[in-house]
Parts: sequence; structure tokens; C-alpha cells
Amino acid sequence: MKELKARCRGFAAIEQKLKKMDAHKVSEGKETVAYFETEGRGGLVIVEGEEGGTIGLAAYNEETGCFDIVSTPVGDVNGARRIFNKLFSSIAKLKLEKKVYSVEEFEVWLVHIDLLGNFVLIRSETANEEKMHELLEKLGLDTDTIVQKDFGQLITHSKEKIG
Repeated sequence: MKELKARCRGFAAIEQKLKKMDAHKVSEGKETVAYFETEGRGGLVIVEGEEGGTIGLAAYNEETGCFDIVSTPVGDVNGARRIFNKLFSSIAKLKLEKKVYSVEEFEVWLVHIDLLGNFVLIRSETANEEKMHELLEKLGLDTDTIVQKDFGQLITHSKEKIG
């Protein structure tokens, strides 16, 4: 899966544009995400939501301007977290709220993350990166809003700035 991530101030204008594109809401809810240190090689996470848990890996691809993501369901989230804590340093455990919309071949996630703010995630299994960037522009966001770090890296970077 590919993901294009961008910061945004709020979601109202983006949701209006999605409605004009005939997007429909697929889901909404809250998740807790545990981030683990990978020494700058990408994101390693355990996601726990209302519908179960997943383990995910993400790496930013500079050529495409998108993240490459692999995610798989995990039955025992607590057990996976215990193993990960023995193998990797824990960076942070963040809470997020999300709304997920479907439009054409894309999922558009509107995500608020405590401590980090608001983000739009455009995800697709099939679309090329150029189409993802075009959709970002249609939603009113330009290239300077694109985020090239995973959320674990962002929270680590924000702690450095605060401390």
C-alpha cells in the first residue's frame, strides 16, 4: 500500500470537498498506536483499535514522495507489544481519532493525533503516486504540507524541540 501524508489545520473544508467528489464515509473511531525505534529506517507500529489490532511497517520513498506500508492483523495485541518492547525501544504511545472516506481508488483518512495535530492520509493499493498527489491538491493542500516522517519520528522530533 502507498500513503501520502500531509498536515492540515482542520477537516471541515476537506470534508466538503470530499462530499463534492461523492466520497462516502467508510469508518470512524479511535486507535492507540505504539511506535518503536528503528534508528531512522522507517516506522514500526502496533495499532490497537475498536476492530482489533495490526502490526505495521512504513518507509518513506523519496522517489515517489509517498510511504510504502505493510500491515497485518495481530490477534494478541498485548503479547505483540510485550515482544516488541523486548526487541525494540519504545518511542511513544499515541491516541488518534480518525474518519476514513472512500473516493475512487483511494482511502482518505482525516486523523487527529494528540500532541501532533491534524493530518490527511491518502492511501491506495492501486493508484500511482502522481494520482495521489493530484488528489491532495484537489483537497486544497499543497506540496509544502507533505510530511516525510512517520508519526513516531515526528513525536521524537517534537520532544527534542520541547526539551
